[in-house]
Amino acid sequence: MRPLIDILEDERTLTHKQEALIRYLLRDDDPELVDILEAKLSVVKRDLVKTKNELREYMVELLDIQN
Repeated sequence: MRPLIDILEDERTLTHKQEALIRYLLRDDDPELVDILEAKLSVVKRDLVKTKNELREYMVELLDIQN
């Protein structure tokens, strides 16, 4: 399993990417650009879910070790 700091860094990075993509989506109305941004946003959301699941697994393992 990866170190906790790496998991948290990935989550922070992906959250910043998600926020930036949403800001761009709110600013622009070009249909072609919106399609591209929505595709990128779905990829970032998927990666963010994976990272959060990895964080959950880390926490469960940490709590199991303590018991």
